[in-house]
Amino acid sequence: MSEEQRGVLIKITNNWLQRYNSTEYEKQDFNCTILSRPASGFPDITIRCYGCELWGYSNSTLSDRYYFVIDDDLNANKTKIRNVYRWAYQTPSGYQQRPVCEEVMTNVIG
Repeated sequence: MSEEQRGVLIKITNNWLQRYNSTEYEKQDFNCTILSRPASGFPDITIRCYGCELWGYSNSTLSDRYYFVIDDDLNANKTKIRNVYRWAYQTPSGYQQRPVCEEVMTNVIG
């Protein structure tokens, strides 16, 4: 994955966080992996799929961990978030040693 593509994915995830999450992190770690890519034998399939993890730190402590599934439609030149999962360490009942997982967003493609 190029640095340019990585930058696009970081921007998309940070825009999502600004819209849907009220927490501002003092530090973030970000990592992406290509989950699937268009196959040469299937010209109708032009979507590349990424799995991206973002770790958000507050007061030098891991607060939240997000996993984004992102589709990149190469024909339409459109990149969008399909699913978001959150592992929360900081919950209303306090800091948890083991994270609590929740599905934050699902965008059914059909």
